[in-house]
Amino acid sequence: GKILFDLNANPPKGTQVLDPRHAYQITSILSDVSARAPAFGTAGALKLSRPAAAKTGTTNDWRDNWTLGYTPDLVAGVWVGNANNSEMEHISGVSGAGPLWHNFMERVLAGASLQDFLIPPGMVRLEVCIESGLLPTELCPPDHRHPEIFLAENAPAQFDTVWQKIKIDRTNNLLGSVMCPDLVDERIFAVYPPEARQWAIDHNI
Repeated sequence: GKILFDLNANPPKGTQVLDPRHAYQITSILSDVSARAPAFGTAGALKLSRPAAAKTGTTNDWRDNWTLGYTPDLVAGVWVGNANNSEMEHISGVSGAGPLWHNFMERVLAGASLQDFLIPPGMVRLEVCIESGLLPTELCPPDHRHPEIFLAENAPAQFDTVWQKIKIDRTNNLLGSVMCPDLVDERIFAVYPPEARQWAIDHNI
């Protein structure tokens, strides 16, 4: 019955080690369900019934896997592995530690009020064109735009240059010229910079 230490009576003095805006950007990435959908789906172990950020990890030899995650209220980490350090049978962080983390967080936070991650001052939310991350022009298709959050001093001020209107000779689908003005159509194409063109070719773009 003797209290050895009372955290509330002796709160530790924290030290600010990271710009809160950088921390929020990481939180925004780790809590984006749609961004991780291609790898983890939209309704897996990492999605809680409240805003939450999470990251999984699996060692290359399958001896360890982790899920670390947090809400504005609580941070928790789960490790899964064999006590003798032997390899598991291809159990990953999302399939091993993930469900344990999910169930623990849901149980512990049951009844707690829902809270969003607060955006710190000095950040702006802008719509950008997905391919370039720059401000969309009228040529950037609606389904190729999305809102993004930036540090105010890093917000893009330039307009997208990927989506371009190009003159095409309709008889052969080659570039049009002044020699065939009546046979030219203007069409919109995504024109990637040189360093991204091999990627585009590899993806049949």
